[in-house]
Amino acid sequence: MQGVLHKMSIEYKIILDPEEKNAMKLAFQNFFSSIYERELSDRDWEHQFIHSPYKDSPLFLALDNKKIIGSALMIAQKFTDGDTTGDYYLWTTSAIDKAYRSKGIYAELLAKQRAYASETHKSFIFAFPNKLAYPVVKLFGGFKDLKKSNLVKTTLQDIDFSKISNSLIIDKVFFDWRFEHKEYLFLTYKSYVLIAKKYEDTLDILAIYPKNDFDNINIQYQEVSNKQSIITLELFLFENSNVAILDTLNGTYFPIDKTINYDKITINLLMSDVF
Repeated sequence: MQGVLHKMSIEYKIILDPEEKNAMKLAFQNFFSSIYERELSDRDWEHQFIHSPYKDSPLFLALDNKKIIGSALMIAQKFTDGDTTGDYYLWTTSAIDKAYRSKGIYAELLAKQRAYASETHKSFIFAFPNKLAYPVVKLFGGFKDLKKSNLVKTTLQDIDFSKISNSLIIDKVFFDWRFEHKEYLFLTYKSYVLIAKKYEDTLDILAIYPKNDFDNINIQYQEVSNKQSIITLELFLFENSNVAILDTLNGTYFPIDKTINYDKITINLLMSDVF
């Protein structure tokens, strides 16, 4: 009836079981499309929401009379700060229906994420928020800056390999999950492996690891020229390299384990679900 305000009846759910997630798949895909104005393919749904490297990917939903009006997904991953190893959650696919924004739903979902991460003994929650979300997660979510870096276009010869370090642990289980759904290249250069995606004549360098880190994984390698055009994080380049700045990435974290030396944690693009 016109003129009658809809009374909200917000329910929050944490969904762990793949079968229960799949029962909501179509409704979630429709919600996703309404927010991001693009499709969430079946393949990407399977990869992010059903498969996970360690069978640990809680989906947080806000519902109004069973309609999805808010979401957040967390995916468990492993890290090292150089001295210790542990588990953390990557926070992704965070969205609120436009009609329900500024009603505290985002903050409530985030509070439930933080509580769940603490209950499951994760060391921290990690996120690459976009420019709109960045001030929100810091002001209302208690997130802190881990690392900021420009995303730049340059050539491979500008990478300073003495700066290479990685906190993201790539074991066999993570490897099989992370690279299951898109076309990636594994390039050898010196004693390193460059994990990349190709766009026309340019390579997105997502991460660089010592080759011996992958001795127990069967990989088909290709070689690459040092004059190759690349897009990568500025963190790993020689000082005063000639680059074109494309964007700025803000790696943020919510600390749970206060004993972790967060200054020693490094980021790479594989830690983002976007790439």
